[in-house]
Amino acid sequence: MAPNAKTNYCEDLALQTVLGAAFSYVEVGVWIALMTTMPTDTTAGVECDAPSYPGYARFQVSPSTLWEWQANTRQNVSQIDYFVATGNWPNPIVGIALMNRANGGNMLWYDAIPTPRTVLNGQRISFPAASIKVIET
Repeated sequence: MAPNAKTNYCEDLALQTVLGAAFSYVEVGVWIALMTTMPTDTTAGVECDAPSYPGYARFQVSPSTLWEWQANTRQNVSQIDYFVATGNWPNPIVGIALMNRANGGNMLWYDAIPTPRTVLNGQRISFPAASIKVIET
């Protein structure tokens, strides 16, 4: 994947952690959301939603077991397989976002995928090992 971006929320969280802010917050998990419109620093983008994207749910990953460090990069060590679509999805998937909750919550990081993917009934979105890279520059 191409270079990617932290959200303002994630940047603030990092500063609070480094500077020892009185408010300390620990993320309880990380979920991968599939995006049909990419977010920016000022817009949330558009995530798939379960009613319009049958079979969709965010994919939970374990920060301590699914990710490995490579220099300034954290990447998935095994293939990530989403749930099987139970109907045709109306729009292609153009990117992913790391979220801090299974539903709602805050976006931490986002990136476009190299080729938009159309998902039809019975198909599944997969990401091979080392294909999701969170790069800190």
